[in-house]
Amino acid sequence: MEEPKNVKSERRPSCVRLKPRLQMLAHLVRPGVKVADIGSDHALLPIYLIQNGISPSVLATDVNRGPLENARANAKAHGVGSALQTRLSDGLAEVQAHEAEDIIIAGTGGELIAKIISAAPWLCDENKRLILQPMSRPEVLRAFLYRAGFWPLREEACFEGRRVYIAMQTAYKSGEKKACDAAYKYVGLLHLNKNAAAKEHLNRQLQSLQKKADALKKTNSEQAELSELEDIIKAIKAVLQNKV
Repeated sequence: MEEPKNVKSERRPSCVRLKPRLQMLAHLVRPGVKVADIGSDHALLPIYLIQNGISPSVLATDVNRGPLENARANAKAHGVGSALQTRLSDGLAEVQAHEAEDIIIAGTGGELIAKIISAAPWLCDENKRLILQPMSRPEVLRAFLYRAGFWPLREEACFEGRRVYIAMQTAYKSGEKKACDAAYKYVGLLHLNKNAAAKEHLNRQLQSLQKKADALKKTNSEQAELSELEDIIKAIKAVLQNKV
């Protein structure tokens, strides 16, 4: 029987497909928990989490209105409804503790991520998880997390094009505030991750530190800093040679 001409066929919302960096973050989210994605931009990660039944609700925030408008448009196009909420917020300033159990802060520098976390004391809760993806200075972020009492749980690495990205999952642990080992700042838990991306990230860290050490040797100064660098370089080489 011919379908009436005035009846339009319904289009099913398309499913979001993530690039490797965002897919890596999705794998670190605990199934069934509420999520806040800080600096969400286009909100593709939150939409993916909802469409795939990983999270029942996601709060997507951004410091600018433009990205939030893009997020709302994408949410409507992909049919996720009220499961995705958007909010104008500078970091976690407008997010309350009861609204999220897993908090994603990705796509910005390690120093800024540390600043965002330090401004939200409600994150010091052993039931929360932080999923962090620093675009630069991961060593600064790891050192901050240790000092602030956040315990490392997992680290992942992936390739996307020619770039290598890393991500961390961490949680607060009461009574664990301490300074971290100098080498740990650069290695983290990547020595537990045997994939090629983790190895490449460590190799790049090694090359950068070796250049810095060579420069210090030429100036014949800062012997304490040089000694620390050489210890870190030795530790990274041991990781790359599977000796730890």
